[in-house]
Amino acid sequence: MKKSPRKARVYSNLGFAYFQESNYGKALEMSQRAIEIDPKFARAYHNIGLVYQKTGDLDEAATMIRKSLEIDPALHIAHYSLGGVYFESRRYKEAVDAFNRFLKIFPKFPNVHHLVAIAYGAQKQFDRAIEEFEWELRINPYHTLAHLNLGQIYWYEFQDKKRALYHLKAALSLDPFLPNRKEIQRLVRVLEGLQQ
Repeated sequence: MKKSPRKARVYSNLGFAYFQESNYGKALEMSQRAIEIDPKFARAYHNIGLVYQKTGDLDEAATMIRKSLEIDPALHIAHYSLGGVYFESRRYKEAVDAFNRFLKIFPKFPNVHHLVAIAYGAQKQFDRAIEEFEWELRINPYHTLAHLNLGQIYWYEFQDKKRALYHLKAALSLDPFLPNRKEIQRLVRVLEGLQQ
């Protein structure tokens, strides 16, 4: 096939459209066709990585997304995607590294700060998790899960009643339908009892 960046882009875009419709077979086929036309078309490798991630082949997903970054290190979304694959694989240190590369470009992306905070928590790096959750709250002070996670870290890891109560109460007030609302309310009552 003749190399044509424009034609490769068309197939890659088609592949991504199929991916968004959850038609992973066609998404893979179109993205592979883009690579046949232009083996250096980074987005097509990224698309294939996303397909593998959605279909549960996380090792192959990471391989394809890393390939996209080898070709085009400026494909910023690939850093985010790679972080997601590592996070899903519970490879938290690698997830943090990939997400931080993305955050250097897009520092105010709250969802990424949330994932980085959870990854730090999973590695028992609670001070760093707190920093990320607090950064997330500076971007969006109404992020219920950031408040909830901070409340739990402050209590269970640092026994800081005052900060734990503040964040747990904030989470309860922001979302009346929290799935574990009764458990959180019970913890708040216990902490209020300890303050007296």
